[in-house]
Amino acid sequence: MFNLLEVINTCSSGDLLAFTQIAKKILNLIQIFGPLLLIISLIMTFIKLMGNPDDKKLKSKIKNSLIATVLLFFIPMLVNVTMGMVDNSYDLSACWNTPDKEFGNPTYSDHTGTNDDTGKKKFTQDPGGYEKGEKTPEPSSGNGNGNGSGNNNGDGSDGGNGNGNYGTSGPITGDMQVHFINPSSRVDAIYIKVGNQAVYLDGGFKSDGRREIKYMDRIGVTKIDYYIGTHSHKDHIEAAPAIISKYGIKNVFYGRETASGSGSTPATWYAINKYAQEQNISLNGVNAKTLTPGDKINVGGLQITCIGPMSVTNGLAIGDTKQNYNSLILRLDYGSTSFLLTGDNSSSSNWKATESAFPGKLNVTVLKNAHHNGMNNESSYKLASAEYVVFLTDSKNLPSSSCINRIKKFGAKYYYVVADGKNGNVVFVSDGSNIKVTENYNP
Repeated sequence: MFNLLEVINTCSSGDLLAFTQIAKKILNLIQIFGPLLLIISLIMTFIKLMGNPDDKKLKSKIKNSLIATVLLFFIPMLVNVTMGMVDNSYDLSACWNTPDKEFGNPTYSDHTGTNDDTGKKKFTQDPGGYEKGEKTPEPSSGNGNGNGSGNNNGDGSDGGNGNGNYGTSGPITGDMQVHFINPSSRVDAIYIKVGNQAVYLDGGFKSDGRREIKYMDRIGVTKIDYYIGTHSHKDHIEAAPAIISKYGIKNVFYGRETASGSGSTPATWYAINKYAQEQNISLNGVNAKTLTPGDKINVGGLQITCIGPMSVTNGLAIGDTKQNYNSLILRLDYGSTSFLLTGDNSSSSNWKATESAFPGKLNVTVLKNAHHNGMNNESSYKLASAEYVVFLTDSKNLPSSSCINRIKKFGAKYYYVVADGKNGNVVFVSDGSNIKVTENYNP
């Protein structure tokens, strides 16, 4: 059962997509079969009237049936015309007016199942609306360096976008670096380096963590100071224990929401400990901290500010779909450049609450698109007004043309981190004033 509030407020929730598809199909069926059934009834009533021409009830029935036939045919048409006239800045009208095929595969919230030793995902049917598919096995050698079809320049053409190097190898240099890493799944894996300090966000599944560690080993990472888990979903933090252990991370941050079975322990920290136990990894000595809106983490010259969500839902299962809307909303400021990292929090109501509490703080240079390939509300893209948008997705779940059109409307360039073993690894480097982008980075 979908949540009506999210249907109204959040286009990318999956619930709204399902709602519009079902509603349109029902209206189409009504428009076709309603008048047809009434016409059959009219014929039968007319035959009866011929045998009894003075029957006033039959005459009234024919009149009412004619009116009903016209209404059943034109009301669905009227609804479609009305929705077509409504401003597409409203999620409901935007999703209604977009052909179903443009959405591709629906964006769901999480993964379920178990991993085997090859890193391939075994999925089971789940009533919560989770992603279905397989994880790409880890290759025997490093990342390929092919021309990724997932890298676009903002005008719909393939290839590099002219804002940095494309298909580059060799060391990345720069004051402040943000590496959007391409693992083996459609997950978030973000490494941030500022001088001799570093931060890591999420990481995905356990097998993704193995791939990310290989990447970081190749770029010379030996120590990370901070880890941030955006929310409790397995496709974001199952890899956390291995990364925390491997790089000696002593400070771990997460949101304040609690989960069913976690007691007073915040859901993300509870889930990280659960996965650590399963992987026989000790987290002793880790300093665990809760982030609430307004909290700041200073890393060299970088300031990370928690600006959302303003409210959370407690008591959900750690894998519940609605945990997406408990995802931390983080703003990174380095000089005059800024980044917005949103986990899976695509809820426009959450964004609006954040904007109300922190006016102008959603307006950034670089936006990590909320929830992989999910289409954010147009008002959210307007609030961000980002110069660059990054999608962490896979080649089977690229953003719809409607989503890209929304981004282009506000002048943003966009990049894909595509989990196919070849494309991805998008790196942003800031000197505090300017941003340089390297696509398809192969260290």
